[in-house]
Amino acid sequence: DYRQVAGEHTFVESGVAGRTYTADCYIMNTYNADHEKSGWSPKSQPVKTKPAVPGRPTAKAQGDGAVVSWPKATGAETYEIEYSDDTGAFGTDQSQTASTEGVTSIPFSDLAQARAWFFRVRAVNSTGPSGWSPLSAALLLGKPPTAPTVWSSAVNAVKGEKVTLYWKHNTADGSDQTAARLTYNPGTGDRVVTLGAEGEYTLDTSAFADGAQVLWNVQTVGVTGEYGPKSENRVVRVWEQPTVRIDVLPLIERYPFTITVDPESPTQRAVAIDLSVRAVAEHSVVAPDGTERAVAAGEEVYSRHFANPADPLGIALSAGDITLADGQGYEIIAACAMSSSLSCAATVRIDTQFEPLDFMVQGVIEEHGRYAAEVRPFAVELPAATEDGADEDAPDPGDGEGEEVAYAADIELSVYRHESDGSMTPLARKLPNDGTVTIVDQHASLGAQSYRVVAQDKRTGRIDYDDVSDSVIPCNGIVIQWAGSNAASYYVGEEAADAPDTSGKVLELGKGIKVSYQAAKDGVLRPFIGRRHPASRYGTQLGTGCTLSFSFPRRDAATVALLRELEVLMDDCYVREPMGAGYWAMAEVKWDWSADSAVASGTIEVSQIDRVDECVVGS
Repeated sequence: DYRQVAGEHTFVESGVAGRTYTADCYIMNTYNADHEKSGWSPKSQPVKTKPAVPGRPTAKAQGDGAVVSWPKATGAETYEIEYSDDTGAFGTDQSQTASTEGVTSIPFSDLAQARAWFFRVRAVNSTGPSGWSPLSAALLLGKPPTAPTVWSSAVNAVKGEKVTLYWKHNTADGSDQTAARLTYNPGTGDRVVTLGAEGEYTLDTSAFADGAQVLWNVQTVGVTGEYGPKSENRVVRVWEQPTVRIDVLPLIERYPFTITVDPESPTQRAVAIDLSVRAVAEHSVVAPDGTERAVAAGEEVYSRHFANPADPLGIALSAGDITLADGQGYEIIAACAMSSSLSCAATVRIDTQFEPLDFMVQGVIEEHGRYAAEVRPFAVELPAATEDGADEDAPDPGDGEGEEVAYAADIELSVYRHESDGSMTPLARKLPNDGTVTIVDQHASLGAQSYRVVAQDKRTGRIDYDDVSDSVIPCNGIVIQWAGSNAASYYVGEEAADAPDTSGKVLELGKGIKVSYQAAKDGVLRPFIGRRHPASRYGTQLGTGCTLSFSFPRRDAATVALLRELEVLMDDCYVREPMGAGYWAMAEVKWDWSADSAVASGTIEVSQIDRVDECVVGS
């Protein structure tokens, strides 16, 4: 460039951005007609202008970060990049900066995901920085979400029920759900529902077919606007509500009676049925052992679970299965679990009206060896009333034998032993009533023997009993038994007399007997502030036992052998005392003898245990 000035002069020249300038001059004599000129002065020091403003940068995602590039700016030596996810932060200390030298792009790896980022650039040289470029277009960093987690309020629903479908947006970049796409197919084709940020959808099942299998899945969207993969397919089964019908006679007059449970559904089957019978009103019944028991209103008198039942399920209840009182009402309840996992239930009422008792129960006790007793139970028919309403005299059945004895038909017998503590031990049940059955009790009480003979009419369930007692066992000492078979056994006809001895090892101690009883109750006394006396608390253990003192001839080899065997017995034994007590126990033997005496003596520490004799069942 060239300029002419007069005298001394300073001028400012803007120049072109990014270029280097020098200046020199000469002097011209304007008074001289020839305009003589001097030579050129030395050149000035170079002066560089600021670089040009770079063009608008371009930002592209790369991996988890971004690459920002821009056009080269004239005169640039380095570049400064300012960036932020807030356009209002540029030019403040809230933005971030980076720099680069000699290149027109820069990678970023520290950018937070799920945000829109903006960038601007300026060039820098030794003179200073240029102005800032325009902001780049927004760069949205993020990833599509992974498949959502899905579940539903029910997997089996009654038709018409509303089922809620749920899902959880599984973000891959920290962004929230912005949209969702639900696809479900009730068997008639896909149906697509587009939703917003919600995480659930209510599915109306009213229009679906019985047994329909509704497949459904969900896709979600995060900040990127790109749908992630579909969730796994879930299933909702839709069913008509199943029902069940109970068929039974409304008036029960005799046993057995049949209850039929019929689940009604064309698409479902019963996988389990719970059948129960409950009393309508409070009443009392006679239990199988002859005792009377109160039944509360609503109390369950029968309950049974049937897995994989027949369809329909028919069950015949006999007097041995359920005890119903005469003149009472009962509710039969059937609850069905269906293959669909749905359930249904039904209730019907029945009433009872049984015939009166027409039999009499008796029993005969006889001796069986030295330590056992025989019990022969039977029930005989009662005479019918005469035309004038009076009862005929019943013939005395005596010992229950003879042609004149008429045994009652459809009767089932049971035998119980009365224990000294007032309880009863069942010895045999379901015995025929033909006068031929004999029960042998190897653990019969010493002193007096007492049994309860119970008869149940299989047609009506009515129960009657007779308590019989006698003293037929000659032994009046202490008897300890072990290593025997079952205490009770039954025989038919004359077999009892020829029955083998199953009493096992029997130790009889009859001299110098003394019994000392003790009980260690599971109880404590607790003092409380404000009470004058402590309060008692009891557990379940009684800890009963006794000390048996005895003596015997020192040279009684049989007794010595049994005592030595009992000393080392690692098993339970059965103890009977002369006052009638009998129980299973653990025994510890201590005895001694002296050469100066013909009599040996000792003690047996007896601790009663929780064990009872087994009950035999007739064929």
